[in-house]
Amino acid sequence: MKVLVISDSHGDQKTVEEIIRKEKPDLSLHLGDFGRDLKEGISVRGNCDGLSHFPLKRILELKGHRIMMSHGHKEGVKRGLNNLYYHAKEQGVNIVLFGHTHLPLQERIGDILFLNPGSVSLPPPGRKGSYLILELEQGKIEAQFEQIMD
Repeated sequence: MKVLVISDSHGDQKTVEEIIRKEKPDLSLHLGDFGRDLKEGISVRGNCDGLSHFPLKRILELKGHRIMMSHGHKEGVKRGLNNLYYHAKEQGVNIVLFGHTHLPLQERIGDILFLNPGSVSLPPPGRKGSYLILELEQGKIEAQFEQIMD
C-alpha cells in the first residue's frame, strides 16, 4: 500500500495536487497546517488551522500497523519527542506521523518509529520542501523522503 504523507502546506494547493498526481498514492495523509488545500485523504488539525473540524489526533490501522497522526504542536515537538512518545505508548501504536517542525525526520525510539515529512511549501531557509512516501505491507514499512524541486 502506497501512502503519501504531507504536512505544513499552508494553503499551497497547487503543489499538493501536483504531488498527488505524480505519486498516485493509495491513500493521502495530511498532518495539519493545510489551509484550504485538502480535497481528499485523511487529515488532522494543525496550529494554523483555526477552528477546523478536523481532530488533533487520529489512529489508523493499515496493513497490520497501528499509526498515530498528530500535527505535534500540542506535544511540543519543537522541544523534543518525549510527550509524543508517551502519547504513542498510551495508544499502543508502532508508527507516529507528525509535522509542525517543517523538518523531515525519521527516528526510532524503542519500538516506535517517528516520521515527519517536513513542509511541502515552507521549508527552513536553505532547504527544499519535502514529503514522505510510505510503502506498507503486513509487518513491513519502507519510508522514502522526497524533495520538491523548484
